[in-house]
Amino acid sequence: MADYFTSVSFTVRMPQEQADWLIEKHQRLVEEGDKTLEDLSDEQPCVLDFGYTDGELYVANSEGADPEYIAWLLQHYLKHFDLAHAVYFAWAETASSDEPHAFGGGAYVVTKDAMHAMSTSAWIEQTLVAKSLETE
Repeated sequence: MADYFTSVSFTVRMPQEQADWLIEKHQRLVEEGDKTLEDLSDEQPCVLDFGYTDGELYVANSEGADPEYIAWLLQHYLKHFDLAHAVYFAWAETASSDEPHAFGGGAYVVTKDAMHAMSTSAWIEQTLVAKSLETE
């Protein structure tokens, strides 16, 4: 039986003060179960590694990332600072052995008003339908 992993590694350009706020918000959610955020819904925080250099916040997790939570956290950041730009990241889905259909991933584009995601499997399906292609 294979072990399955979801990984992320990306940067977001932001001032140090905003990076500190985002890291602190995430840490409170992980450590204290901060439930003061009204729109957390069912998302549970995942462990994330952070770094900051040259105006960019580095975000990573190589084993148990939750793309939906990360998108939610980024949207909360954009709302808190009333930022009009989009941020984006991709994720990878891998396995410890060569299991069929065990590999894939996707990407999110996040604004303060919306989150847009597409997985590789959704892209394949949409492409097959749009191009009227059949598989064996």
